[in-house]
Amino acid sequence: MKRKMNLMLAAFIVLVAMSLQNLIAQTNHPTALTLTTAQSVNINSSYHYGVDSIERSGISNIYNWTITGVPSPVAGTHYIMTPVSATNNSQKKIQWLIAGSYTVNLTEANPAAEGGCSVVQGTIAVTVNAAPTAKVGFTNATGTNQCSDASNTAYPIRLTVTGTPSYPLQLTYSETKNSVTTTGNTVSVASPGTSVTIPSTDGFTSSLLDDTGRRITITGVTDSFGGTLGIDNVTASATHTLTIWAVPVTTTIHHD
Repeated sequence: MKRKMNLMLAAFIVLVAMSLQNLIAQTNHPTALTLTTAQSVNINSSYHYGVDSIERSGISNIYNWTITGVPSPVAGTHYIMTPVSATNNSQKKIQWLIAGSYTVNLTEANPAAEGGCSVVQGTIAVTVNAAPTAKVGFTNATGTNQCSDASNTAYPIRLTVTGTPSYPLQLTYSETKNSVTTTGNTVSVASPGTSVTIPSTDGFTSSLLDDTGRRITITGVTDSFGGTLGIDNVTASATHTLTIWAVPVTTTIHHD
């Protein structure tokens, strides 16, 4: 009888231990975001902020995000904050609208059903820089007309950059072949004093019979912070044009 009671007591202790373990167990869902202690960004740029998402028994912790700083930030005026995840607030997307020094604050707590305790606070400093004053344009409005390139090699166009933007730059352009225009093309500019290279996939070739007029037009430029740069159409050109000559078609030699 005594042995039976000891076995029952041991089983009861195991059950209690398992129950306690279930109560304190936390499930951690790591974020894929890069860990950083401070940020320097440009006006109108957007970034994701987040922490590992924690839940107990499928119930997510509570995440409360606020922004403080100088000037005193007002949602919709100094920044726009939107959720990234539909299930909880562990990640946010913030677009910065006005230059200043800000602090992103996070308060995390267990849900009320799980004790509502263990409040954790985190912060990150963000410096929002004034809008970049740099401008970008093509150094030459016209290119060297050339014969059709059957190998579809890339085509470099020299850039003129005024100001001191943060590289790399992302340049968006439209491309017109005769009367057909494609938009939304992008290319990266790695450093100052360089040329932008139109990819070989755009193909600087013509048909066998007709010459092809080409026009590359800059439609937008952003710096490495996501800030919008100007397009220089005064000291440089927003458009670069050239002609790709058709390769002559050789026929069979005739004689009389």
